[in-house]
Amino acid sequence: MAAQERSVRNSVCLNHPERPASTRCTVCFKPVCAECARQEGGGTFCSQDCLENCARTQGSVGAWHEQTARQRARRRRARLTKLAILIAAGVAAYLYLTRHPGSLDQVKDRTAKAVNEAKKGLGR
Repeated sequence: MAAQERSVRNSVCLNHPERPASTRCTVCFKPVCAECARQEGGGTFCSQDCLENCARTQGSVGAWHEQTARQRARRRRARLTKLAILIAAGVAAYLYLTRHPGSLDQVKDRTAKAVNEAKKGLGR
C-alpha cells in the first residue's frame, strides 16, 4: 500500500478534484480518494466497470492456466508412454539375445556384408 500512496503524491481524485488521491485503481491506475476507492477481491477499484473488467480478466487467466496444465499433463503422459515402450523393447531385446547368443553374430555378419556390398556399389 505504501507504494500506491507514494505514487499518488500530488495527485487529486478522479471524481473529486478538490480532494487529494489516497490510492490508485488496480485496473486503470487512476487516482481516487478514500471515499471513491472500492476495496473488493484484494484490489482497489475506481468504478464498477474496472471491478468487472478485473473479474473477467481473472476468469480468462484462470481458464488459460487450466488449459496449460492439461497440455503439460498430456505431454508428460506421452513422454512416460514412450519411455515405457523403449524400456520394454530394451528388455525384450536383452532377453532374446541372452537366450539366442548366436543370433547376434548372424546380425553382425549380415550387416557387415550389406555394408561391403554398398561400398562396392558406390565404388563403381
